[in-house]
Amino acid sequence: PTLLLYFAKHFNAWHLSIAMIEARLGRELPLPTDSTLLNLSSLYQELVEHDLHLGICYQQATVADTRTAVVYQQMGLYDKAQLILTGFQKDYESGLIDTDIPAYELNMLQMHWEDCCKHLNQWDLLLEFAKANSRYDLIVQSSWKLGDWTLMYEAFKNFTLQPETPQTRILQSFLALHQKKLTDVNIFCKKAMNVLVNHWNSLPLTPSAAH
Repeated sequence: PTLLLYFAKHFNAWHLSIAMIEARLGRELPLPTDSTLLNLSSLYQELVEHDLHLGICYQQATVADTRTAVVYQQMGLYDKAQLILTGFQKDYESGLIDTDIPAYELNMLQMHWEDCCKHLNQWDLLLEFAKANSRYDLIVQSSWKLGDWTLMYEAFKNFTLQPETPQTRILQSFLALHQKKLTDVNIFCKKAMNVLVNHWNSLPLTPSAAH
């Protein structure tokens, strides 16, 4: 599945890769491997197929709270989803939950919590979380949203640009504009456009939400 994910992204084999991983998933049921689910979920996410992506997350979940939060997210009720995810995280950290939670699910819970915060515009909360976990990518996004240019500059000094994304280049353009480095603004904008065009060309010919 990991190799198929690579082919999909780099050789415009999206639908073929999805069909092959879905077929593999069918053969593995009722106990599919984490690798199959994670790679299929990643492909759905890349094509902005939110319902299918959340469906895989629901199928992966081993805890009732995770499934409930995913359903709330799918319905756009991010405040309720966040409430459940925050409560679960607190209970887990305090040792009130004695069941074994797989590492991938804990990571998924964190990603969904971050997504809820973004939709609810809670950038102060995200910035606090990002600082505590040395998440420079999230520090950059949060400091931009909060207008903290000094922190954004410091974060970029520690932020490894791998893989290069249009969002990163656009944020660098904003920072350069704030610093009145107009030449750098032009350079970063061109790089962002190049990445966007390359990504556009790699998408399936059939128009979708990703376009």
